[in-house]
Amino acid sequence: MITWQLDGSAGPPFAVLKYLCHSAADSNKKAIMRIYLQIPIEGTEFQRPEVRQRQAAPPRKHRELDVLKDLTLRKCPVVPSLLAYKQGKQGSDGLVPDGYITHILWDKVPGKELNQDMVWDRKSGPLREAVRAKFRDVSRCLGGAEAIWMAASRAWTGEYHLRRGYEDDACDIFYMPSDEQNRLTIFRHITGFRTPAPFKPEKRFTEVTFAEWGLAIPPNKTGWEQDITQWAW
Repeated sequence: MITWQLDGSAGPPFAVLKYLCHSAADSNKKAIMRIYLQIPIEGTEFQRPEVRQRQAAPPRKHRELDVLKDLTLRKCPVVPSLLAYKQGKQGSDGLVPDGYITHILWDKVPGKELNQDMVWDRKSGPLREAVRAKFRDVSRCLGGAEAIWMAASRAWTGEYHLRRGYEDDACDIFYMPSDEQNRLTIFRHITGFRTPAPFKPEKRFTEVTFAEWGLAIPPNKTGWEQDITQWAW
C-alpha cells in the first residue's frame, strides 16, 4: 500500500487508498490503483455490522474517475491510460456493509518521481531548468477542454494537469537518466485528480505559475510577484 488517507468533511466519511499493482499475467506490467470507500462514523468503528450497515449511503461524487475517463477518451498524451474501474458496494464483512466502494486503475508511467529535495539541491540548477521547460511545453501542447477545472496549488504532494481543462492540487514529474548522453529526459505525467474544481478559462501561464507549483521560490513579502529577479530559480 502506498497511501491511506481519511476525509471527515461533509457527507459520509470515506478513506482513500493507493496501491502499486502489477498484472497477474505479467509482473512487468505495473499500474496504480486508487480505492475510495465509505468508512464508519467516528466512534462506531467497532459496533456490530448491522449498526454500521445503517450508515450506508449513496457514493460521494469522486470526480477523479470522470476526469480520467474524459482524458483517456481524448487520448491526452501526458495522462496515463485508464485501464479499468469498478463501482460497487462493500460486502457484509466490509467496514460499512452496503457502503460504497470505488476502484480506479491506471497505467503506471515510466521513470522516477522527482521531489523537492532533489530539485532544490544546490547542484540541480540544470535539472530545474529542464523541468520548467518541460512544464511549460506540456501546458502549451494540451489545448483547451469543454469541462474546466482547477484546485488550490500544493506543489510536489499530488498530481497536476493544466490546459486540457483539469488541474489538481500538485504535480508529479518523472525523469529517466540517459547514460548515452549523460543527461535527464524529463517525462511530464499527470497521475491523479483527487480534488478537481472549476478552472478559469482566462488563466494564462506566467512566471507566477512556476512559483505556484514549487518550481521557483519568491521572497516571502508583499508584492513578491512584481520582481522575478528576486526569486530563487
